[in-house]
Amino acid sequence: MASRLPDARILVTDAGRGSAIAIVRALGRRGCRVIAADSNPRSLGFRSRYADETLLYPDPREHPAAFRELLLRAVRTSRIDLVIPATDFAMQPLA
Repeated sequence: MASRLPDARILVTDAGRGSAIAIVRALGRRGCRVIAADSNPRSLGFRSRYADETLLYPDPREHPAAFRELLLRAVRTSRIDLVIPATDFAMQPLA
């Protein structure tokens, strides 16, 4: 049996991308509490059984400041331990 990580809360952006879905699954299998986040309300990652929560955010390409503020607020209020930006579009506003 694989070792389980502590009950870390991890937010993964761009949850509709294949790479992000793989991250959500891998973390969920390790016992992390995963928040799947995306700007698309129909994101496939929102339907993953390993997504404990979902977060809908503004498109970071069109509204980078609003995207950044929403994620920072979520980190504070939901006690998120780690944010994994799955694409450059999400990474740039957070840098």
